[in-house]
Parts: sequence; C-alpha cells; structure tokens
Amino acid sequence: MEKSVAVNLKGIKEHDELPLEEHKEFYVISSVEAAFYETQRAPIELAAVVDVSGSMEGPKLELMKKTLKFLINQLKKTDKFCIVTYDSTVKTPIALTQMDKKAREEALKCIDSLRAGSCTNLCGGLFQGLDEITKEEKASNTVSSVLLMTDGLANEGVVGEALLKELITKKENLKSNCTVFTFGFGSDHEEKMLRGIAENAGGMYYYIETLEAIAESYADCLGGLLSVAAQNIKLKLEPCEGVEIKKILGNFKAHQTGKTWIVELGDLYSEETREIVYVLALDKQEKDIDHQDLVHTEIECFSVISNKFESHKVSISVRRSKDVTELKRNNKELDRHMNRLLTASDMEKAQELGKTDLPGAIKVIEAAIERIKNSISSDDELCVNLLKDLHNVRSDMENQQRFTTIGSKKLSSMSHGHYMQRATTNSSSYVTKQKMAYRSKTNE
Repeated sequence: MEKSVAVNLKGIKEHDELPLEEHKEFYVISSVEAAFYETQRAPIELAAVVDVSGSMEGPKLELMKKTLKFLINQLKKTDKFCIVTYDSTVKTPIALTQMDKKAREEALKCIDSLRAGSCTNLCGGLFQGLDEITKEEKASNTVSSVLLMTDGLANEGVVGEALLKELITKKENLKSNCTVFTFGFGSDHEEKMLRGIAENAGGMYYYIETLEAIAESYADCLGGLLSVAAQNIKLKLEPCEGVEIKKILGNFKAHQTGKTWIVELGDLYSEETREIVYVLALDKQEKDIDHQDLVHTEIECFSVISNKFESHKVSISVRRSKDVTELKRNNKELDRHMNRLLTASDMEKAQELGKTDLPGAIKVIEAAIERIKNSISSDDELCVNLLKDLHNVRSDMENQQRFTTIGSKKLSSMSHGHYMQRATTNSSSYVTKQKMAYRSKTNE
C-alpha cells in the first residue's frame, strides 16, 4: 500500500509536555485533510429518487424538474444517471444510463413528463434507487450515490425504525459502496428518519425550507460528490505502552479490537478535513522522558486521485518531566473542536427537549452561545459560524409551531453537519470551493 497523496494525517496534542504523575484525561486530535485537486475527476453514478406524491403537485414538482435537469447538465458522458419516482407505486422512468448526448436528450424529455400521484412509499423508492445504482460492475474509483427527496411523511410501505433496520441490512448486502443523501422539503417531512437514512448510508440530511432552496441544496451536494478525493477512509489508533484510549468523541462509527480502535470516516471531498478528538489515560512515569510515544495512528483509504489504495502513518508523543508543574488550558485548536462537538450535542439535546419543553430547549441553546462567547477560541472562524447557527436556530424557537415546522429540522441538519464537518445549505461552515462553485451555477 502506497503512502497517501489523497489525504494528510497529523496529530495535535492538548499539551507538548506533561508532569510525571498519572493523567486520567489527556486530549488528542487526529486531523485528516483531503488534498485540493482540480485534475480530471472520477466518474459518478447518481440515482435521483423523487417523491411524486399528490402533495408535490404544482410549483414544487416544477422546481424539482428544473433541478433534475440541472443535475443532468453537469454530468459528463462517462457518468451514469437514473431517476426513480415514488408515490403509491415505484417506477424507474430512466434506468441507469451513461449520459451521452442521446441519453441526455431522452432524460430531459422524460423529466418533463413527470406527474404527481397519490401516497408516499419512500422505502420502496429508496431501495429501488439502491438496487438500480449497484446492479452493475463499475470502475474502482466510481463515486455512487442516491439522492432521496421527499416533502412529507412516509405513509405507505416500510416506515420509521423498521425502514432504518432494513436499510442497514440492505447496505451490508450491496455489491458495491453507495452513499445516500436525503432532502426534506417543507414542514411535514420526518427529519429524524431522513437524517437516520443519511447517517446509516454515509450521506447528509438537507433541510429545504423554501422552494428556491431546492436547486441550491442539490447543487451543494453535487459539488461535493464531484470532488471526492478519497473513499472508505479508516483511521487506526493504536495506544502505546502505559496509555489507554478512554473514549472517542463525536458520532463517527468506531470499533475496538483489543486496545486498538478503528474509526470509519467514509469519503472526503477535496479540501475537507476531519478532526477526530479522543481522550487518553496515561500511567505515572518514574523518570523524565524526552519522547514518550502515546499513539501510533494510521490512515488507510482508496485514493480517487491516484486510483490506488494508500496509507499514511503518524506517531504522537509528549515530553514527560518532573520540572513541569502547571498545565494551562490554552490550546485553541482543541478548544474550537470541543466547541464544535459540544454545539452539535447541544443542538441534538435541544431538538429532543423542544418536543415537550420548549423553554428548556431554549436554555440549552442560549447556554451554548454563552459557552462559545467565553471560550478562548471565540474569535476563530469556526466558532463565529457556530454562533451564527445557534442564533439562527434560536430565532425559530419563538413558539411551538415554528419550532416543530422549522427549528427542529434546522437543528437536525446543523448538528449532523457539525459532527461530520461537512457543509449543507443549512450552515455556513465547512464550505469547499467546489461546493460554492456549483451553488453559484444555479443562479446562472
């Protein structure tokens, strides 16, 4: 396995030197950064799964048609595209097809013929999209994704927790890797289910508040997918002698084998970073040590840039000395990411609490605002954006109806984005050049 050119790995420590006594909580960050590249991108396969239930009749469906045409016009002849529609019945008006000139023209005509129907069999549409996009063999660097859109509650077929369980089983049995991005429009969709689908399938949940935001949300998603730098990224954390990994913060999937942890990071877009914060426990030392190794870290991934499997190793160490007597909490890099993780957690708490205790949910958000304002990293760009998001969602908590129809959905999308360090149109953080470029294309 070659050394990685797609991603860079580095370690960030809470302190560079420590006293000799035992430490029960020592914070470390493994930072993974994707390379910026503008060379020829990998081929992409997209399945647009579109709600055509009766509630989509009128301006919503017309804007959705316009958005589908926008997606098709961004694809190259090496890319593949399909459309699955669902109401009570699931249909595939456009099977997975390479987007050459003839196929593009036929797809654009087909989109014009879409009509609204009856109920909402979301599960049937999603699973048909997954089947369609994973049925054929593909190049190893192909980026495959399902884009699932709905404006209401799933009221036919498998729904709720049962749907998520079936999705997990289905993902395990797929022939190839495929992410799922979910787009919930308006006030009636079930954000918990849409976020759960996205989380279990390596995608993101987009809350679309207005008709005008439909195209921008899809463009943001497409800009990311067209700039994938590395896929199936795994971070290995191996503690050294006298060191234990106590916990890994955030909500990335992680599992432990012996003392070693494996964290699954999914895909990274060009320019994106992932900061994995974890807590170590260190044994007492009897004498000074210039370099005590704490953790051996390693990234393994498939590079879309080089079309090869790559790896990158970094060891993290500190100096231990009896002369170190005072430790100050002045690490801004750690502080900003603790603010990020705590904000994501507080947003989730507020979303759940707001269902039955809106004043209590407001207190959670206002306390989060004060914590960031009083932190040592309060002037950092990320923290400034965290404050913007918190103030934004606080304005949608003035009454129960506004919270239920808007605020709760924003909180779900924002908290997901901050945990994953990935932009959606619901937050101004983590936006890459490619995402901005495709957002701007919707105004052309």
